[in-house]
Amino acid sequence: MSRDSLPFIICFLGLFLFSTFNIFGIKPELLQNHLISWSLAVIVFIIFSRIPIAVWRTNMMILYVLSIVALLVTLLFAPAVRGARRWFDILGFSFQLSEYAKPFVLMYLAHFMASRKKK
Repeated sequence: MSRDSLPFIICFLGLFLFSTFNIFGIKPELLQNHLISWSLAVIVFIIFSRIPIAVWRTNMMILYVLSIVALLVTLLFAPAVRGARRWFDILGFSFQLSEYAKPFVLMYLAHFMASRKKK
């Protein structure tokens, strides 16, 4: 563990403890789901952090286009719940595809701004 990652780890643990105590205080029966979700999030984070930045840069445009397509699919085909089309059900799991699109849109915008700065 490098010294640079210490602030990240402190923030991560703080957020984890805060959310865990809140869930336990509000509805203890949800604690197991909360811990499973956090565990999956940590695993996904570790996997994605191991992917070299060159791979992200190479595939950025493809990921951006897929994100836009996912948002359009949600807009056109997701069921309306209380007047909003946000959630998409796949194999019994509900996904809010806009949350998955955010990192790729941000990566594309960062690339776009960096390429404009070079000119």
